[in-house]
Amino acid sequence: MKKLLLIAGLVLITGLFFYTIEGIAQMGGRGMMGGGMMGSGGMGSGMGGNSGMMGSGKPSDSQYGPDYRQQQNPLKEDDARSILENYLKSKGNPNLRLGQITDRGNVFEGEIVTRDDSLVDKILVDKNTGSLRSVY
Repeated sequence: MKKLLLIAGLVLITGLFFYTIEGIAQMGGRGMMGGGMMGSGGMGSGMGGNSGMMGSGKPSDSQYGPDYRQQQNPLKEDDARSILENYLKSKGNPNLRLGQITDRGNVFEGEIVTRDDSLVDKILVDKNTGSLRSVY
């Protein structure tokens, strides 16, 4: 019984180790100070985008399109649509599509729906930064 618990514990620890390593690799090695969970400009855009905590001062492209953090003018609806469509393409799920986009003041709210128009999620696109986050 003790051997079984020891083996189960080792398997669990090994799995967590590789899960953590894979997560860091998907973030480009930036960890929480860099691009966050979704990369620069993504839903969890972290503190420093592509350039780490201190930042390099130069604009960069996020994984969903241009990085709008240094734009002086707020995003237009077409820009938000493009960001959301790129986000959906990155998910690789052919059953999802972009629904209605609504202007909500400082953000655009885009609906992610299935082929039969069932609501899956609502994603907010910040007009000033281009960052994404779920309403839920």
